[in-house]
Amino acid sequence: MSDEVKQYSLEEIKEHNTAESVWCIYKNGVYDITHYIDEHPGGGEQLLDAAGGDLTAEFDDFGHSDNALQILKKLKIGELRMEDRVK
Repeated sequence: MSDEVKQYSLEEIKEHNTAESVWCIYKNGVYDITHYIDEHPGGGEQLLDAAGGDLTAEFDDFGHSDNALQILKKLKIGELRMEDRVK
């Protein structure tokens, strides 16, 4: 098994912006939250609004619990490639 982390482009992530496939960025990590939409305590609508984009500010501003961070960690599928990261 390879320890190499999959790298995704911003364009690739932006394509996953529908209820059928919801990806987002959090602190340069890429997360597939598609199957978590219905379980989100605040409802899935706000997650769908962030689909295909970076939800770092919103996630941190809300003050999510350690449990929320653990859930997010399990949904990580890779990293935003270096050339697409905000400087």
